[in-house]
Amino acid sequence: MTATRKHNVEGAAVHAAAMLTWLGVAALWAARCERHRRAA
Repeated sequence: MTATRKHNVEGAAVHAAAMLTWLGVAALWAARCERHRRAA
């Protein structure tokens, strides 16, 4: 039971890290597009 709980916690941490990474990439991409739109 403890091992299962630990595995679930690790899975949630990895999932959260992946989501944060994806959000960061999306934010950078949006900022770059916004800069190009303003320059154009």
